[in-house]
Amino acid sequence: MLDLQKLTLGRLLESRDNDFYSKLMSEYFSGMNLVLYDKIKSFYKANLRLPSIDELLVVHKDVSLQDYIETQILNDTNKYETIANAFLVAQLQDHYVREESIRFLDKFMDDFENRSEEHTSELQSHLNLVCRLLLEK
Repeated sequence: MLDLQKLTLGRLLESRDNDFYSKLMSEYFSGMNLVLYDKIKSFYKANLRLPSIDELLVVHKDVSLQDYIETQILNDTNKYETIANAFLVAQLQDHYVREESIRFLDKFMDDFENRSEEHTSELQSHLNLVCRLLLEK
């Protein structure tokens, strides 16, 4: 199965394309992909350029990250030259926007349900008050 995050990171590490990098955000990545992207990002901030694969591995000396890069990111099954960088960025952006929209709607519905329960309770207490007043007359 095609993993766009891994494919994007592999392409970024191999091409060291600054224009491609400038279109990416941490929010597009998760799990180990986010860890790797953050390592690339910190190297870029410190050196004002993208790291080579060797530099990334030497600077961070993280065995699990090195293994992940070698087996998951730079793996031959993770190479799709026919997929354009712009397409990768667009797909990652779409996924991010969908996830953010779902989070927003979930929160909105939770808030709406909570408010609805509060308003129902308030309306019932007002209704009870009116009924009592009418019964007393």
